[in-house]
Amino acid sequence: MRTADEILAALYTDAGRRDPYPLYDELRLLGPASLTPASEQYAAVANGFDAVDQVLRDHRFVKGGGRRSRATTRSPRRCTAR
Repeated sequence: MRTADEILAALYTDAGRRDPYPLYDELRLLGPASLTPASEQYAAVANGFDAVDQVLRDHRFVKGGGRRSRATTRSPRRCTAR
C-alpha cells in the first residue's frame, strides 16, 4: 500500500489528472485522515466526503500554519460567489 504522500504526488502526474478517481479510492483506504510528512504543502489530508466536510466546518482547522487568512476571517455572507 502506498503512503498518502505517494498518492498525492501521483495526482499531479498526467495519468492522475486524466483519471484521479482510483487515487481518491486509495486515499480513502488509508482512513479518514492521513499525515503527509514528506509534503511541504500539506501536514495532513482528509480522505472522503465526510472527513472533508467535518474539517471544513471545524474552525480549529486553518490553512497556512495556524495563521488565519483574510478569507477565513470574513463572514460567510461576504464570501459568496458573485
